[in-house]
Amino acid sequence: MIASNCGVKSVVPSLKVCTNSASIPYSSRAGKVPSHIPFAYSLFAYITATLSALKVSLTVLARIVQSHPYYEMYMMVTGEVAYQTEAGFFKLRPGDMMFFDTHYEHCPIILNRRVPYERIVLNIQPEKLQSLSRGDIDLAECFKQKNDKFFRFPYPVQISIRSILGKLLGLKQSKSFGHEMLADAYLVELFVTITKYIRMSSSSISATELKAHELLAIIDQYIEEKIQHKISIEELAKFVCMNKYSLMRTFKSLTDVTIYQYIINKRLEIAEKKIRAGLDFSTAAYACGFSDYSCFYFLHLSMLRKLLLQLPNLVVRQKWDLYQRLLLP
Repeated sequence: MIASNCGVKSVVPSLKVCTNSASIPYSSRAGKVPSHIPFAYSLFAYITATLSALKVSLTVLARIVQSHPYYEMYMMVTGEVAYQTEAGFFKLRPGDMMFFDTHYEHCPIILNRRVPYERIVLNIQPEKLQSLSRGDIDLAECFKQKNDKFFRFPYPVQISIRSILGKLLGLKQSKSFGHEMLADAYLVELFVTITKYIRMSSSSISATELKAHELLAIIDQYIEEKIQHKISIEELAKFVCMNKYSLMRTFKSLTDVTIYQYIINKRLEIAEKKIRAGLDFSTAAYACGFSDYSCFYFLHLSMLRKLLLQLPNLVVRQKWDLYQRLLLP
C-alpha cells in the first residue's frame, strides 16, 4: 500500500505536499508504536510552513527525538535544517538524503524558522526490502551503514531519485492496472540506484560543528520554548550536543555574558514585550519563568534603569515614576 496526502503546493513534478505532519503513520507524535505496523511502505512529500506562520513550538515540531520500527528515508527539498544523531550534528542542503535503520534515534533542528522545511519521506518495512533483494544486492544496504547515514549524491542522481519517487506517488493517484507490481518495480529501481552510488562513490556527509550564529539561534529558540519553566544548562548543553563547560566557555566568548545571565536577560526581554502588548506585570513575570515577583521587580527595574539612562533627564524622571507605580503589586 502506498500512503500519500494531497496539499496546496507541488514540491517536484508529480509530487504533492502534505501539510499535516500528524498524518505520518505511527510517528513519535502518536506516542507508543504498536508492535505490528500494517503497511509495507508509505511515501509522503510534505512541507512544514514557517514556524512563525504556524505559531507552533520548537519543542513540539523541531525537537522530537524520533525512533521507529521500520526504515526511514528522507530527501531534503528546502529549508535550513540540521539533524542531531548519536554521531553529532549534520547540516543539510537541498537534495541531501538520510537513511535511518530501525530504532535509530534522530532529531531535526530547524536553524531558520523563517524558511519552510520541505522533505520527501519514505517509510518501509525491512521485510519488504528483503523480499525485493536478489543475490548479493541487498536493497537495505543504505539503511545498514554503521556510520554513514547522510549522503549528498550528484545532481543527476538526485533528479533520477526524485523522478522515481514521483512515479511512486503517481501510482497512488491513478491506481492504474498493475499498480502494485509497478510500485515494486519502482522501489527496486530506487534502491538499486541508491545502493549503486553509495558503493561507487564517497558521497557521505560528515558531522559538522555549528557556526556561532547557528548556535545562538538554536539557544534562543530553546529559551523561548522553555520560557515558562526552569532552564537547565546541562539540558541545554545536551540539546546542542556539547559538554556543559564547553558550552559555557564558548557562549561567554561569543556574547561577553554568561549563559545564565543571557537566560535571565532573555526572560526579561520577552516579559517586556508581553507587558508592552498589554499583559499585566505579574502575569508577564510568571509567564516568563519568574516564580518570585519581587525578584522580577528588581531585575526589571535594573534593566529599565540602563535603558532610561539613555533618554533626556525630564523624560527619564517621568517614565521612571510611571514604571515604579505600575510595577507595584
